[in-house]
Amino acid sequence: MNKYYIKIFSFVALFGMCAAMLPVNAGAIELSRGSLHPNGELESSHLDGDYIPVYAYWDVDGGGDGYASGTQATFTVTWSDTTSTTGFPQHGSSTNLQVSSPCATSSVGGYSAHWNNANVSPSQASLTFSEPVANGDRVGGCVRVPVTDGGEMYKANFSLAVMTSEATGTDYGAVEYYVNGGNDVMYVDATVQATLEFAIVSSTDVTVEEHTCHLGTLNIADVNECEYRLRVTTNASNGFQISVSSDGELNKGGHATITPVVNDVLVTAGTEAYGIAVDEATTGGRDAGTGNFDQPMTDVGDFAADDTPVPTNTTPVMVSYDSGFWGTSTDSTAKITHRAAIDATTLVGYYQQEVKYYISPSF
Repeated sequence: MNKYYIKIFSFVALFGMCAAMLPVNAGAIELSRGSLHPNGELESSHLDGDYIPVYAYWDVDGGGDGYASGTQATFTVTWSDTTSTTGFPQHGSSTNLQVSSPCATSSVGGYSAHWNNANVSPSQASLTFSEPVANGDRVGGCVRVPVTDGGEMYKANFSLAVMTSEATGTDYGAVEYYVNGGNDVMYVDATVQATLEFAIVSSTDVTVEEHTCHLGTLNIADVNECEYRLRVTTNASNGFQISVSSDGELNKGGHATITPVVNDVLVTAGTEAYGIAVDEATTGGRDAGTGNFDQPMTDVGDFAADDTPVPTNTTPVMVSYDSGFWGTSTDSTAKITHRAAIDATTLVGYYQQEVKYYISPSF
């Protein structure tokens, strides 16, 4: 951590020293990059050999008096990465900035100007205005910056700073350029663990598990019912399916059964029949568009109608959803209702059935 304090202290000290060296009437200027690289991002498609031309434009101030003939504008390139030894220009290479085409110019903003080729180095180039420049006029220039090492683009940022030598008022400013995604935060990653919770719960309190369903004592005059709910919470991207099966028909020790209801026919008092009905959750499913958990489950196959026989030899899908689901309330849980009725021929006895549910997530 100490090295960061040292760097910050050094930068503050350097800035203070540079500010002290500026003329009293020095003025900050706002630089723009022009239309070719308006956001400063430089990619391989911008390469011209090993170089990319970069630009800086500004409105002349010069202490409010403009520039006299002979005013110099020094362009300075400073790279963000100064510690690598890969041999890039910013690390002490002898490769200079270039001021050749398209940066070679005899006119800047309509004013005659020329580069001082003798003053071109790995980090600086100087542009001289050959005639006075009026205050407020827009001028600018470009330099070709080497950005490759053996054909491979470097990944870093550099600033392009401009400072003028006008005696009556120095203008100064800087813009940042980003080479090959040097401003990208790469490999931000995270892992979200899979979650899945499935429970059979009370029809009135979804926090209480329930594993019995008492139909009570059946009589010819009534339809008896019992209820419970299926609660699901999962972050499975492709949702889940719940299947159902049983150990056989509702029976009394294998000696007699309550006749399974005909699919999509309601159990009716006075007619022997037994079956189940599904009221799917009306909310709890993740909406892919909004991210809200407010979508309903889907009843599947025969279970989309009431009543339905309890499967005995198969394990069909009863309800499903195609994304994450958050079951925390009665509205976001599926209600299962068992119904039974008898007639005068139904044999006396104690009838039982074991019903099983299976959940299959798709992460």
